[in-house]
Amino acid sequence: MRSYALLLALIATSLALTACGEAASDRESAPPVDIGTLPGVYAGVFPCENCLATDARLWLRPDGIYFMSQDRRAAEDGEVESTHTIGLWAWDTGDRELVLRAHGPERRFYYAEDTLRMLVPGAPHMLERDGAGAPFTDRLPLEGQYESSAAAGTFTECVTGLRLPVRDDAAGRNLRRRQRGVSAASRPVWVSIEGHLIYGQAEVLAVDRVLAMRPGRGC
Repeated sequence: MRSYALLLALIATSLALTACGEAASDRESAPPVDIGTLPGVYAGVFPCENCLATDARLWLRPDGIYFMSQDRRAAEDGEVESTHTIGLWAWDTGDRELVLRAHGPERRFYYAEDTLRMLVPGAPHMLERDGAGAPFTDRLPLEGQYESSAAAGTFTECVTGLRLPVRDDAAGRNLRRRQRGVSAASRPVWVSIEGHLIYGQAEVLAVDRVLAMRPGRGC
């Protein structure tokens, strides 16, 4: 019995190594990736152990910044739990993988024929290019440094360094007043907000809600 179990283990190990070898061979034989073609929108459905599924969407921007949204569906007609991430992406030329870096562990993807496959064990986590994908406009939490002048405010996101003018509406002017109440106008303060991007001649950050403000704190 013990010998039989050992034989099964050896067979399983051999099959796993063979599969890994085939995957590595496929990657080595794949044509080089033109990094300039990677930016775009990718969408798919991730498997989920404790829910029905997770609808995922990834925006890779040409400036090396990415946004990712995941909508976790508990049931067909149940509530949807949404999460958003902002971070930096890069192409690892050594491993030939797309790397996403933000708060928490990095994520890696294998890229082939407009499809991204996340390198995680278990069921495949696939994202396919969506040629008709719209720009990212979701409301998401952001942390960064806010500074203002007499007529405008500017927000610099902590993880990516993305620097955006703040829309001069009631919420934007309220943020400017709150900053001047705790710090000199020209001195940045750390803020945690919820906001969304507006696209036009230039990108603008619209503030939806101020969550916290900490003078003297950096990223």
